Amino acid sequence: EKKKQMSAEIMNSAMSLLKSENEVVHTYAANLVEKILSMKDPVTKQAKFPREMVKPIGGALLSELFSVLERDGISENDYVMKSILRITRMLQADMLPFVEICIAKLRGILTKVCQNPRKPLFNHYLFEVVASLVKNVGITQPATVESFQNFLFPFFQTILSQDITDFIPYVIQLLTLLLEIQQGPVPDVYIGLLPSFLNVSMFERAENVSPLASLLSAYVRLCPEKIVSSGQIQGLLGVFQFLVSRKAHDHDGLKLIADIFVYVPLSDLKEYLKMIFHILLSRLQNSTTAKYEKNLCLVFVSIIAKHGGPVLCENLDAIQPGLSTTLIGHVLVKKVSQLLNEEEQRTACVGCIRLLCETPAMLDNQANIALWPSLVHQLVKLMETNPIKHNVVDEDEPEVQQTEGESLEPALHKTTSKLNCAVINKSSPWSVYPPSKQFFAQSLGKVSQVRPGVIGPIFSQVPQEFSACVQRYLAESGVSLK
Repeated sequence: EKKKQMSAEIMNSAMSLLKSENEVVHTYAANLVEKILSMKDPVTKQAKFPREMVKPIGGALLSELFSVLERDGISENDYVMKSILRITRMLQADMLPFVEICIAKLRGILTKVCQNPRKPLFNHYLFEVVASLVKNVGITQPATVESFQNFLFPFFQTILSQDITDFIPYVIQLLTLLLEIQQGPVPDVYIGLLPSFLNVSMFERAENVSPLASLLSAYVRLCPEKIVSSGQIQGLLGVFQFLVSRKAHDHDGLKLIADIFVYVPLSDLKEYLKMIFHILLSRLQNSTTAKYEKNLCLVFVSIIAKHGGPVLCENLDAIQPGLSTTLIGHVLVKKVSQLLNEEEQRTACVGCIRLLCETPAMLDNQANIALWPSLVHQLVKLMETNPIKHNVVDEDEPEVQQTEGESLEPALHKTTSKLNCAVINKSSPWSVYPPSKQFFAQSLGKVSQVRPGVIGPIFSQVPQEFSACVQRYLAESGVSLK
């Protein structure tokens, strides 16, 4: 309690010092506010100045900080904006009472910086503040989303029409966030914007590529039927082809086509399948890389997880008989255990299980049967590896998902400046399936019912360490093989 009282007294002093006209004094005061709010107890790891203590003074703190920025026009003070960001992140949905005043203040600041973007760090924190407000208030209070759209869309239009290159990646990420927090059908205004983001010239700037690919994937996930009905599939496939042809960004193109296969009905892709596989295989044959093969593996397991193994095998074998067997061995077996991102790992597990246990060709063809031990080995290895969680929860802010832990420091790379606060967790398309180990055990049980005596000999060729894991999955799921 004494420590909390001391922190409160220091915070009160810092708030008083924010009123100083001296730039050095109020800058140090703003930095002190941010540091106090970020401090954790070294033993409990709990915030020394928790959200419950911030809530009563949040309005006054924000008022003082914005007042500093408004002195002498707009003062682009990095430390002040970083402190505002810390407060919005800590208060999360409790920022609701302050949203209107924040929007009014941010509108003036955005107007100024759009005229002359001169301080990258200040601008980054500014857009992080906007993203933090949109996400943490918009998700919990859907009625505010329209207000955020009305606030931001004029700036989006200005930035895009005037080609303010420093800000275009931020606009794209904020649009993606606004799209992803929609509670109902995607408004038509977003569909109207889509064609402009399918223009390949937008992708010629390296800093735009990953944000644009993520935006297009969000469209594919959230409104595939509108994409089809508005005739935008060809445009999406044009972007996919463009990205796959460039080694620096082929992973973005492959992630996009994987999402297209998962979310767009296969019947709407039927006329394009031959072209898609030709693009994928041409790049594999002519200029493959380890990165390309890993992400191609993600495409293959996505197709299988969504549509079943026969869809992948039949399309590959239509190009060249036996090609599916070759690529399962060359791509899936070699690369699937490298898909360690949490979302990718789940996709890979569902895809491999469906390939092994629900694809007749995997037990009808000796060449495919020969792949079973290696693929089971890699699948078990994958399931026994803890996934990499990119969106970790900040311990002092349990409801806010961040990509870089508690640090507010931006990753200001030459290629892109990622908004941590614009990242949200996405629902898995594979929630209809049981947990991977249980799903594998149940699927093996079904195969052994239909083909008794086939599975046992195969597992005798799997390394003992991994076959023991499978026996454990079977026991835990109450499944016995025939």
